Amino acid sequence: MKICVCSDSHGRYERIEGMLLRERPDALLFLGDGERDIYRQDIPLPEVYAVCGNCDIGSSLPPSRSIELAGKRIFMTHGHYYNVKRGLSELRAMCEGHDAVLYGHTHRQYEERCGDSLILCPGSLFESAEAYAVLEIRDGELSLSYGEKTE
Repeated sequence: MKICVCSDSHGRYERIEGMLLRERPDALLFLGDGERDIYRQDIPLPEVYAVCGNCDIGSSLPPSRSIELAGKRIFMTHGHYYNVKRGLSELRAMCEGHDAVLYGHTHRQYEERCGDSLILCPGSLFESAEAYAVLEIRDGELSLSYGEKTE
C-alpha cells in the first residue's frame, strides 16, 4: 500500500494534485491547514484521511485520529494541540500502540524513531511542491521516502 502524507498547503491546492499525479497513492493522509484544498482537485482522489489544523476555521474534522492501514496503526494530528513548535515530548507519548505518529504545523520535515514507531512531519506543501512523504507498507514492513527533503 502506498500512502502520501502531506500538510500545510494553505491554499496551494495544485500542489496536492501534482503530488497525487506523481505518486498515484492508495491513500492520502492530510495533516491540516488546507482542508479545503483537498476537495478542490479535478482528479479522482484516493481514500482520504484528514485532521484539522489551526487555520482550518469551521472544520468538522477531528484535531487528531488513529487509523489502521494495511495492518499498521497510524496516529495523525496537526500538532498545535501537542505543542510541536516547542518540542515533541507530548507526541512521543503517542508512540505506544502506534507504528507511526504523523504531525504538521511546524512546516519543517522531520523524522525520528521512537522505539519501534516512526515520528514524522512531512513539511509544508505551501513552501515546496515536493515537501511530502510517502509511506509504503509491504509484507508488514513500513518504509519512508520523500518528494524532496527540505531544510
